[in-house]
Amino acid sequence: SENIAPATQSSRNCIYLFSGPDFLYADAMFADCSTFVLQGLEPVDPMPDLATLPQAALFGTLQNIEISLNTLLSFSFFKTKNMREDFQRAQLKGVLPVIFVFMARTGKGIESVEYISLDKEGKVLQGQQGSLRGAKISFIEPASRSKKVMYYFTSDLSDDALKGNPGLLRFCETLGPVNSLLKAASYLLHSGNFSIARNFLLQNSVAVLQDDSGIPVHYFT
Repeated sequence: SENIAPATQSSRNCIYLFSGPDFLYADAMFADCSTFVLQGLEPVDPMPDLATLPQAALFGTLQNIEISLNTLLSFSFFKTKNMREDFQRAQLKGVLPVIFVFMARTGKGIESVEYISLDKEGKVLQGQQGSLRGAKISFIEPASRSKKVMYYFTSDLSDDALKGNPGLLRFCETLGPVNSLLKAASYLLHSGNFSIARNFLLQNSVAVLQDDSGIPVHYFT
């Protein structure tokens, strides 16, 4: 992240599409950013009060979270199919438990969690009445004691889906020029059915950090 630090000086916002709950890499690569937007097909489920869970159920739930982390910690990426199965297996469902683990293990202090959604114009709505559901996590960076925000939205980024509901991209557009991260994006941005998302990133990014599965090089000027 030291090599890309100058890129964040003109923008403190990081967009990480196709991320799933992978807050770990966004935080590592763009540590200077104060706002993060993550996206995936995996849902946001409200967190239950852990104190109310039976001990046996809690133990099984924590085991499932550990299992869901295996591919990321072993191979640096999540598998969508595996995540969908793991997240529905126990009391703690959806992406939030994994995101919380990453925040806790990197020393972040979670201040609040809000369940939100977006309308088709990209306006943030309280509660999950909008068409794109998500969560807003406010947290404290331990080293600097600075306040930061991470958004996660459940959204389909294919052209067909975005033509019907561009809410996520319109929300991201309000953040101005952003730093974009793409990792293990399944080469979707190489295909013709993800051209809207690809063009959006090219037009709205001050910097793009990616592996080969991101935007093909020939699209860059």
